[in-house]
Amino acid sequence: DHSQTVYSFTYTPNGNKFLYVDGFSPNSIRMVDLEGQYYRFEPHVSGLREIVLSSSGTKIVYQTRYGLLIADTETAFGENFWESKPRS
Repeated sequence: DHSQTVYSFTYTPNGNKFLYVDGFSPNSIRMVDLEGQYYRFEPHVSGLREIVLSSSGTKIVYQTRYGLLIADTETAFGENFWESKPRS
């Protein structure tokens, strides 16, 4: 939806959505469904460079300019986060 650089592209565990670090706003992550609707969320870390999902999708590892951080997706974003409906 813009011409900014996309970093660290990865699919969600169910393969219906993907995540990436938004080059336009480098402290945010976008989760996009296959129709192009998205969520933008900020994991409260600065200098976000890369994200990696665990194979189960229950953990996200963030690479930041300060080092690696790990978040439990159910605790940080809610139990049904991966099934949430994106907004356009």
